[in-house]
Amino acid sequence: MKSSPTLAVAALGLCAITALAGCSSSTSGSSSSPSNTATALSMKDCTSQGKVWLVVQTDQDKTLANQCVGTPSTGTAALEAANVAIGRSSDGKMICTLGDYPNPCPATFTGAYWQYYTATPNGSWTYSDKGADDSSPKAGSIEGWCYGTTCTPKLDGVSAAPSASQSAEASATNSATSSVSGS
Repeated sequence: MKSSPTLAVAALGLCAITALAGCSSSTSGSSSSPSNTATALSMKDCTSQGKVWLVVQTDQDKTLANQCVGTPSTGTAALEAANVAIGRSSDGKMICTLGDYPNPCPATFTGAYWQYYTATPNGSWTYSDKGADDSSPKAGSIEGWCYGTTCTPKLDGVSAAPSASQSAEASATNSATSSVSGS
């Protein structure tokens, strides 16, 4: 079945309105399978049902995702469940773009990067010590990403934590202090 441009625009408009309900567009006339979150849930309902909430924000305060993503097996699967495009460094190891931001993937490191956090509802952000491919989101948890040199995701119900660089500096200071006091 051939689809018309009007039908394609209408389908895309309907999907934009119902994106949180798991709609995906198709102009070929074929149906698509529903996402793993059949209905839009609040963060409280999502996490209380043992599902994972995901928030992704740029350094320009643009939110790329803020939704329930079901029960992903990894941080990468959480991003994929939210339909956030993932761009990687040339060696495939580092995530350098999310949702095509920044575009293109930076050729040299400027200090800004996608910082990955986890939290519990009414808790505070904890900088992840694992990458998205190796993390296993816990049932009822929140996954957070923010882009910048120092940042924490902004989400009602989760307290800010020290930024990744502040956490690293505190850890280094604590290690140095422990070494000095232990001698």
